[in-house]
Amino acid sequence: MRTTLSILLLFAGGTVDAGAQQPKGALGIEAARRGGVVVVCRHGITDSADEDEKTLRYDDPSSQRRLSAEGERQGADMGRAIRALGLPITEVIASPMQRTTRTAELAFGQVRLDSLWHTRGDDYGGPRRQLRAEVLGRPVERGTRVIISHIGTIYSVLPSITGELDEGHCVVIRPRGGTRYDVIEVVPWPAWLQAAQVR
Repeated sequence: MRTTLSILLLFAGGTVDAGAQQPKGALGIEAARRGGVVVVCRHGITDSADEDEKTLRYDDPSSQRRLSAEGERQGADMGRAIRALGLPITEVIASPMQRTTRTAELAFGQVRLDSLWHTRGDDYGGPRRQLRAEVLGRPVERGTRVIISHIGTIYSVLPSITGELDEGHCVVIRPRGGTRYDVIEVVPWPAWLQAAQVR
């Protein structure tokens, strides 16, 4: 892995200390900066309130769990880091829940809502899972595609990262066409800030 990262960084014109251990997230961040990948993020840090499926409405944020004050700061910090790193963001898709749309607005400044990225109840399989896999597998012609979603929905199409995605963390994947894609790396949210020297 270290050798592969060294080759990638040298190809990009960087210098590498062959004995240096790369920080967690460095490979994913570099891939996101080059483009042609999908960055799937879990929404930012939320308050502790639970949601009631019976009263939950997309058009009523008061019926939903929302970003906490810490989550708002986290999203704003990530936004500064993303801009400083110069990620070529061409598309941002988010679940219509307040915590995902707000994360997208703070971190990426733009968003297209798609209920495909929110799962009501516990049914993470079936045709909707297939459609999500197709979105992840669809090649990115230019730039970087971003998706902001929820832990269960993300794990349903990326089971290999189960247990690794705290609020605000992202996973960078490379689409392979159809429903095929490769996980490049999980990027913890502080890694974006460290790479951009934000804070």
